[in-house]
Amino acid sequence: EIEKELQRFNSPAEGLGQFIYDKGREYGIDPVFAYAWFRKETGLGGNSGAVTARNAKSMSNIIWHEGCYRKVYNSNLKKNFCGYESWEDGIDEWYRQMRLYIDRDKLDTVEEIVPKYAPSSENDVEEYIEDIRDFVEEYKEIPCVSKSLAKNADVGSVASAPSARQTSDKDSKDISQEE
Repeated sequence: EIEKELQRFNSPAEGLGQFIYDKGREYGIDPVFAYAWFRKETGLGGNSGAVTARNAKSMSNIIWHEGCYRKVYNSNLKKNFCGYESWEDGIDEWYRQMRLYIDRDKLDTVEEIVPKYAPSSENDVEEYIEDIRDFVEEYKEIPCVSKSLAKNADVGSVASAPSARQTSDKDSKDISQEE
């Protein structure tokens, strides 16, 4: 059902709803949170402020680091963000970042993750949290979602299950918006 939302918003990531869902299951993160973050950060890549997201093939604004495929400069924010070779790579990177917060930083709720991911120096943290939670709740209300995992999603917990992609401190680099 994520795919229907990507279509509704005319997302450049249209056709990847199943991929977003599958990656969430692989990483042990409820895919509805990927949908909510993608919608919050970029309007699913379809809003007027999402030029960077479209060019970067990214679900969100992850600050550039040496592991990124390429730099994408956002003149409004005056920062370099990660650009990816494909939307699939950008989606995978977002899930990897969330898994890092869960495994390394022991952060598991929207309220715990948002201040690290979108710090108050750049965002209204309370508004950001409220938007993510509202998008999750709104998604759960879509009639066709009644049979999906989102119907029973806990709005507080991002992790849906242990992950096959657990991260370790040794090979984990924080790629959040913090600098």
